[in-house]
Amino acid sequence: IEDSKFDIKTFAFTKKHELEGIIKYLTEKTGGNIHDNHTIEVTSNSINSQSDHPKFLLSPKGCYRPKTGEKYFWVCFDFKNMEIKIEKYAIKSFNSVPNIGFIKNWVIEISKDGNSWKIIDTRTDCSDLNESKIIKEFDVEENYFARYCRFRHTDDFWGYAPIYVSGIDGIEFFGSLKCPK
Repeated sequence: IEDSKFDIKTFAFTKKHELEGIIKYLTEKTGGNIHDNHTIEVTSNSINSQSDHPKFLLSPKGCYRPKTGEKYFWVCFDFKNMEIKIEKYAIKSFNSVPNIGFIKNWVIEISKDGNSWKIIDTRTDCSDLNESKIIKEFDVEENYFARYCRFRHTDDFWGYAPIYVSGIDGIEFFGSLKCPK
C-alpha cells in the first residue's frame, strides 16, 4: 500500500506519561474504548470472565485476567485498517500480593497478516513487573509497520500454582501509527 495514502503519527515515550501513547491517542480521538467502538479488535485465547476481557487493557482503570492457572495466554491487537511500528511498549502490573500472579515470561510479536509472526521482544524470568500496580517500559528490536501486535505469555508467572490467576492492568505502545487519510 502506498504511503501517500496514509498519515503517519509518531508517539514518543516519556516518563510520567507511561500509558499515553498510541492506544490513548486512539481512545481520545474516537471518544471511547477502541475495541467497543470497532477502531481495533482485541482478542485472547484465555479469558477468566467477561469483566476480565482484554478490551479492558485499553482503559485507564482496566484489567485483563486469563483463566485461573493459565500460563500460556496471549492478547492480540488487530489495528484493522491501520498499522503500527513499535519502538517501545509499557505494561502496568495488576493488583496482587507479592510474588503471586505477576507476568515473568513473554514475547511481543507483530504480523502483517495474523499468520506469520516476528518476535520483537523476549523476556525470560523478568522481575520488572513482580510488584503490584507498577508500570515498566521495554524496548523492542528494529521492526516494521504491522497490522497486528500480540503479547504472548510463554511460561510460568511468579508464584505459579494452578489455583492462581495472572494478568495485567494496562499496555501501551509507542512508535508510529499509520492511518488512512
